Amino acid sequence: MAETKALGALLNKAVVAGSKGQSLTPFQTSQANLVISRYGAAQKFLEAFAPENGSKYAQYPSRCICGSAPTLAAVKNAYGENIADLFMRLQIIDLNAFFGASDDSKRMSDAQIGECSRVILSEYGYLKASEFLLFFNKFKAGAFGRFYGSVDAITITKALHDYTFGSYRNGIKDRFDASVEEAKRQRRSQEKTCTYEEFLAMQREQQNAIENDDL
Repeated sequence: MAETKALGALLNKAVVAGSKGQSLTPFQTSQANLVISRYGAAQKFLEAFAPENGSKYAQYPSRCICGSAPTLAAVKNAYGENIADLFMRLQIIDLNAFFGASDDSKRMSDAQIGECSRVILSEYGYLKASEFLLFFNKFKAGAFGRFYGSVDAITITKALHDYTFGSYRNGIKDRFDASVEEAKRQRRSQEKTCTYEEFLAMQREQQNAIENDDL
C-alpha cells in the first residue's frame, strides 16, 4: 500500500511538471505531438507500457525493436523528463520486486533506483519504450545471467549495454532491414506491372499498417 501511494505521488508530481521549461527543436516538437496524438495523456502512455505488459510485448521482439513505439527521448519531449523518469523507475521497481529479496537491505533503494533511471535516460534515449519492456522481460527470463535474490544498478546497466550492442538485437534489426530492402525490390518490380493508382493504393495500405501498429 505504501509503495502504491508513493508511485501515485510520483505520477502526480510528474504530470504537474509536464514538459514545462523544455526548449524543443521543430523536429522534437513534431515527435512530441505524434506521441501525444497516439497515446493521449501521460497516464495513458504509462498504462500502455506498464511493466505487467512485458510478456505481451516480448512475444513480438521484431515489432518491439523496429516498430513505431516512441523512443525514450520522444517520451521525454512529449511529457517531460519526470514522466520519462517515472516510466523507467516503474520498470526497475518491478524488476526489483521480481527478484523478491526478503532482506530489504539487499533491495535497490529509492536513491539507487532513481540514479539508475537517470543513467538510462542519459545513455539510452534512442531505445523505444517497447524495447525496454522486451529487455526487462528477457532479464526476468534469465537472458543476462542468474541472480541470487537481488539485482543492483550496475547489473541492470551492464545487461542493457549487452542487449543494446549484442547479437540478439542487432540480428533482429539486420533481418528487418533485409526484409525492408526486399519489399522495396518487390515494389519496384510491381511498379512496372501495375497502374499508378494501384501503386498508390499499396503505399497507403503499408502506411496504415505502420500507423496502426501498437508496438
